[in-house]
Amino acid sequence: MNNKMVMLPVMMALLSLVLIVFGSSILITPKRFQFEKLDSGWAVSRDGVLLPSDRLSDINLGYTRRGETISLSTTIHCAKIVAPTLMFKTGYAVADVYCDGVNIYSYGHEYYDKGKYVPKRYHLVALEEGRDSYDIVIDLKMAEDGAVKGIYAGYFGSRNDLIKNFIQHKRLAIFIGGFLGMYACLLFSLGAYLFLYHGKRFSIIYSAATAFLFGFYTYAYNDIFWLISDHDYFFSVAEYVALYFVPVSISLLFYLTIPDIAVYWQRIILAINIIMPFVLISLHVLNIAHIQKYVLVVQTIEVVEIVVLFLSTFRGVIKRQKNKRESPTYTGINSDDYLLFGGFLILIFALLEIFKFYYLQGTGKVQGFLKDINFLSLGALYFTFCLFMYYFFHGIENSNAEYVKEQLEGLAYTDSLTGLVNRAKCMQYTSTVKDDYAIVSIDLDRLKYVNDNYGHTTGDEMIKSFADILKKAFVKADMIGRTGGDEFIVVFQSPDKDSCDKAVNELEKMMKEFNEGERMYKLSASYGYAYSGEADNASFDDIFYIADSRMYEMKETHHA
Repeated sequence: MNNKMVMLPVMMALLSLVLIVFGSSILITPKRFQFEKLDSGWAVSRDGVLLPSDRLSDINLGYTRRGETISLSTTIHCAKIVAPTLMFKTGYAVADVYCDGVNIYSYGHEYYDKGKYVPKRYHLVALEEGRDSYDIVIDLKMAEDGAVKGIYAGYFGSRNDLIKNFIQHKRLAIFIGGFLGMYACLLFSLGAYLFLYHGKRFSIIYSAATAFLFGFYTYAYNDIFWLISDHDYFFSVAEYVALYFVPVSISLLFYLTIPDIAVYWQRIILAINIIMPFVLISLHVLNIAHIQKYVLVVQTIEVVEIVVLFLSTFRGVIKRQKNKRESPTYTGINSDDYLLFGGFLILIFALLEIFKFYYLQGTGKVQGFLKDINFLSLGALYFTFCLFMYYFFHGIENSNAEYVKEQLEGLAYTDSLTGLVNRAKCMQYTSTVKDDYAIVSIDLDRLKYVNDNYGHTTGDEMIKSFADILKKAFVKADMIGRTGGDEFIVVFQSPDKDSCDKAVNELEKMMKEFNEGERMYKLSASYGYAYSGEADNASFDDIFYIADSRMYEMKETHHA
């Protein structure tokens, strides 16, 4: 237990280190592409008023209003390159690009003029080949109040090299999103199989949907879909829809996975999380308030909910684990620990994401290491990893518990001397017998004589030898049990009309072969059998009485 609780954080720390190295500049190809970053050398004006800084990453626009214009101008000097392209990113703003005073590119006017949400986008603006310099002006018209705090740096170079550079810097997001997507497919396949063929719970399929949601959000947030599609509006809105459904997915996943813990809080939080995104989406569709306005509100509610849910779940899990430890089927594995640790991690990373959001709101800076990390995506990756560990150890835990339960039931319902089921199990079994059946009542002859003259050790040996023969002779029986010292019962369900005859004949044959050896005792038995069809509307006890009476008739003959 102690090793497990230590190793899991260590594994997470090592994974974090690997991801940081994988996403850092260490693995970025040395600069041999034809492109350059355009962060400095700009003249920036706000509604005609020149701003003091020429570095885009240092500019804090503060609170911007719809219709306000930010104008950026610079001169790009370059050697002649193939397919020269200007690349820059905008969010919630209309963009117009002028080269030498000529408008060569426009974006977002059709959304702005209708009062709609203007999606974010990376722009690739082709420039004329064969020139040594370009006078560039970019006009950005704000489409939302307070939505834009800073300005993204631009890039200039060969179109292919710009895209390669984009992919290099987004490789961590590509890896996380792709991993979550593939993991979702594997979970869905496993969950569908278990649900259809084994009647298992639906929670694994829903876990697949949660992993897919996290993967989709990771790709949308990091603009990966921009590379493969021109549906900017859809994927830009879908990013926020996915973000707003994250609380729903987490709370519903907890509710399906551990439905017996913190039920009251789980239901309240689940109801809030289901209603909230549909309300926000409706406001966006009706063009009352655009969907990006509620990010901070949703993130704050999400953190409060996770804290409440985590604390309530933690108390419930501790109580359940205490009950598990006191259970005779406890095997030392607590899979709930992994689910709790995953919830704790996603809480921490959600807090980091909110801190980043506040930081960007306060400084307006959108460059650097902090901006490139989506902490919610990392939290989703770790949560998914912990979820995998939970399902893995939950399966082992259940299998072990079932095995221990079977062993305990075997001890409780098995006759220790013969290995046959004991009287308690016989009574339990016979209470469930229905339809056609046959009963054989058997009594071992001369057991008292052997006990009195040779001792109980020899008598036990005699009983065990007889039980071994019963198992072989009645191999097709559904139950063979020892109900007393020398009393046995056999039950056939849906028997053939000669099932009992064949079995008792085999019993006689095996006892005869056994008696040919040199032993202090000989095996002999009295038996009687009856079929359920011998009496109308008869109970099991009635049929057993018939079989037992026939057994005593034979026993009187043997004693005579």
